[in-house]
Amino acid sequence: MQQPLIFSESAPAYFSMTDNLTDWHTVMDWVPEYGELARHSDDIIVYGGEGSAWDSIMTNYRFNTLVARYQRPGYYNDPDFLISDHPGLSLDEKRSQFAVWASFSAPLFISAHIPDLSSEDLKYLTNQALIEVDQDPLAQQATLASRDSSLDILTRSLADGSRLATILNHGSDPVETDISLDILGLSTDCTYKSQDLWDGSTQNIKDAIHIKLNTHATAVYKIDIDQKCSAVTPTGIIFNTASGKCLTGTTSSVGFESCDGSKSQIWKVDASGLIRTLSDPSKCLTAEDKAISLKECKEDGAQKWSYATTGNLKNLDTGNCLTESEGISACGFEVNNQVFGLPAGVQLA
Repeated sequence: MQQPLIFSESAPAYFSMTDNLTDWHTVMDWVPEYGELARHSDDIIVYGGEGSAWDSIMTNYRFNTLVARYQRPGYYNDPDFLISDHPGLSLDEKRSQFAVWASFSAPLFISAHIPDLSSEDLKYLTNQALIEVDQDPLAQQATLASRDSSLDILTRSLADGSRLATILNHGSDPVETDISLDILGLSTDCTYKSQDLWDGSTQNIKDAIHIKLNTHATAVYKIDIDQKCSAVTPTGIIFNTASGKCLTGTTSSVGFESCDGSKSQIWKVDASGLIRTLSDPSKCLTAEDKAISLKECKEDGAQKWSYATTGNLKNLDTGNCLTESEGISACGFEVNNQVFGLPAGVQLA
């Protein structure tokens, strides 16, 4: 067929707005086999709809962060329309929705009266650099490298070997800070060329990216990686998709806490299945009976984990699954406290 049909699955949306997400996860497991995209959650508020347009965008954004593991070339998670003419949105908020949707490689469907869009709206909607990110053939969805009460930092790899960094200020105040390169899976010992995808400007960066963002604004950088610094390890938070809490590892305990952006909540997941925090890379997540802890890395079965499409993180030695509030326990079927989001690039078992 010269012009193939694209089939959008709407089934997941009907199961998304419940406290128990087992049915939603179950439907999400099979939709990639039957459609090219899936509307996975609530309908976004379009022009004239009641409620906060920004809150609606953030609701669908949150749901999209829960399902990154399903996306691959030929199947895309769909967080619904770009609402570029909504009168309740600031320009920064409209630009943020476009930038984040592009970082997700999400479908860019516009719900708007196009003739009435402003020149500023048309400028960001036709940003070629962000459209290229959205259409990148690797189709990797950006995932959360870090999260706190103000900033979400998302990252992913692109097909040309570069790294994307998307920083969303979802808080109520402007933010100025430095984003350490190690949370993006990069080395702090290397110098990289970074391009701002809003204005095309470039700079050399080492250690960190300095950002300054208005409330609800988003920065997006494409970071080129040369041969000397080519290694990229999937890095980011490990969070429970039902509670939103982050796996937190210290020398005294490992458990789930509210996400605060600390390096004790940012994890590197290597190809062998070892998982270690940025706060102490010499120690690995270790399973012992029903407990989890951080111990010196020995690369044995107690320290090796596999990640499944179901969202389960299974220990090689015990065969049990990471379980919020319980350490590890027998793997259940899509139960809330055993489904987790991991960094983009972690291979699925």
